[in-house]
Amino acid sequence: MAHELFSLWGFQTGWRSQHGDGYAVSADLDAVSIWYWHTDCEAVEKAFFRACRRTFFRRLLPRLAPPPVVLQTPPTLTPDHMTVPSERTRAIIETRRFLEELISQRLTPDVPDAVRQQARALLRHYPFGTEIHLAYHALPEWFGPVQGRQ
Repeated sequence: MAHELFSLWGFQTGWRSQHGDGYAVSADLDAVSIWYWHTDCEAVEKAFFRACRRTFFRRLLPRLAPPPVVLQTPPTLTPDHMTVPSERTRAIIETRRFLEELISQRLTPDVPDAVRQQARALLRHYPFGTEIHLAYHALPEWFGPVQGRQ
């Protein structure tokens, strides 16, 4: 069963539906289709309202807002392949920790030197928590908040 959502940000409407393992929200905001899926009902509603707010400001302040991203092919988003922003952020942070452990001889004494050198080269350009935090503020639909930061 689908429930209609209404946002005062530009008087936008969308539809929230419940699936076996989560919730989905879909809407057409200024000719751009959005679709969010999450196991938490409040999370998908927040994503919808955030998208409505961004659409409203793009319409109100077209010179200040970046143009919307237009996908050439519609994404195939299924619950099995969906990555939510908090999972993406956690994966980036955990990958940094893993690479840092690889370059530490004390933590990983059996790792070959070639692997250590490759991990060190990758870490040279890998984002820090502060950069991921900035990415979260710029693209909250792609990155989640970094734990311990506001």
